[in-house]
Amino acid sequence: MGKRKISICFISRQAYSYLSKKNFNSAGGAELQETLLAKEFLKRGADVSFIVGNYGQDDQVTINGLEIYKGFFSYGKGIFNRILEPISFWNLLSKINADIYYRRTPHNLTLIIGLFCKIKRKKFIFAAGSDSHFRDEGLHKMGLVSRIVYKSSSKLANLFIVQNSFQKEEARKILGINAIIIKNLMELPKEISCKTESPIVLFVGSILDYKRPGIFMELARTVKNTKFYFIGPCNDKNYYDSIKRKSRKITNLKFCDYLPREKILELYKKDIILVNTSKFEGFPNTFLEAWSYGNPVISLDVDPDEVICKYKLGFHSRTFDKMTEDLNKLVNDKKLREELGKNGRRYVEQNHSINKILDEFEKFLKDHLQ
Repeated sequence: MGKRKISICFISRQAYSYLSKKNFNSAGGAELQETLLAKEFLKRGADVSFIVGNYGQDDQVTINGLEIYKGFFSYGKGIFNRILEPISFWNLLSKINADIYYRRTPHNLTLIIGLFCKIKRKKFIFAAGSDSHFRDEGLHKMGLVSRIVYKSSSKLANLFIVQNSFQKEEARKILGINAIIIKNLMELPKEISCKTESPIVLFVGSILDYKRPGIFMELARTVKNTKFYFIGPCNDKNYYDSIKRKSRKITNLKFCDYLPREKILELYKKDIILVNTSKFEGFPNTFLEAWSYGNPVISLDVDPDEVICKYKLGFHSRTFDKMTEDLNKLVNDKKLREELGKNGRRYVEQNHSINKILDEFEKFLKDHLQ
């Protein structure tokens, strides 16, 4: 970190789920990466804080050395709330007085962060989330105001971080920004997957429409002689209940509701085949988790920078029929699961280990933010 102790503030409404280790049906990959980064910066001597949403906690709490402030917009109705909430948020940024403010994924308050850092001569890091924020469909869903805020706040960032080459190229085209790729980081567990004759096919992630959980359920109906596990939070109760109700009709599919991350990591020690059915992602943390434990991945559409194919980490199927074929092949070939799993473990160790990514991150901070 250098001689002077730096301070960094992560602004992440839903990260409180990971920080408090409580289920609020909200946190996903972006929040996991923020939490992992924060803990590692703390270990390296930085002062680290978070601004999170209101989950009934005190205005300021300390969790494992991290200062946690409650201070996100509540989206309250009425003109006074719309005026007072941004002012209150600005005052909280000023109170924390960090050297660096870090925000991952677009949000309307990102413009306030960017303006605050510009005026107060602080450093603003804006990190990209999903590929959808660089595609026409995703940009259109934002709405006009949010698109303007996204583009304006991106230009205020001292450092704009992306997860893959697609995002870097689209950031140049759409935002006019020279983005920097810093890969997601992942812990390397001491224990790895123990292969058996009966692997478990796993879906892990927020249960959202764009992740297309229905395809996973159809896969379970098709490959009937194998166990399927469905794990993930959902902040849309009606959608969640609908998926849960449909899953009960599939005899080889177990719907596990919410599981804390520690329990999910324990599950990766078993003989797992991770399946991803998402329409788009950034770089899924679940891929890195599965590979770090020596498990292969089968993905329908998502393969950032074609790493699955390039490093032989599983299968990028592209069609449902091919996904079914790939899954049957892996289920019936223990040796192949072991081989692809070892490749995955090696890939994470060489490309996404915590020390490697933090060293890169600190170098970028030194080169670009001083």
